[in-house]
Amino acid sequence: MKLLAAIAMLVCSAITCVGCSHSSDDFMVKGKQQQRVTLGDASEVVIRCDCPDREILPGKLNGVLVIDARGRYGSFGYYGDQDKPRSMPEDLMTFAATREGGTVILQSKEYAYMHHRHLLTKVRVHAPRGVQVRFEPRSKDAP
Repeated sequence: MKLLAAIAMLVCSAITCVGCSHSSDDFMVKGKQQQRVTLGDASEVVIRCDCPDREILPGKLNGVLVIDARGRYGSFGYYGDQDKPRSMPEDLMTFAATREGGTVILQSKEYAYMHHRHLLTKVRVHAPRGVQVRFEPRSKDAP
């Protein structure tokens, strides 16, 4: 029984140490960006993102959808050499746009891979009159 208790203590200590590990190269930067998407004759917009805070508002520009996005980009626990950005890389904040018939699909570039993460924290969409906007989970197959 004492052996089992000692093993349990060792396992718990190892898990705790892993959770507390911290590298001096860790970083977290925040950013915001506005993106304008010309819709042409599209009547529907699908926004694929994992952002928890979403809002759809009436837009003021005919035929143009405006996205105000806020996000975070960071690395935690990575022990290799890496550059620490001072600000959010601009290309991470823009949505990739494709079109399928009368629908414009906007895909976020959010990702989480091992120690690195890029997550949108808030997305505010200003949609022109007559354009339906809906949110869907981000496609895991997208680049």
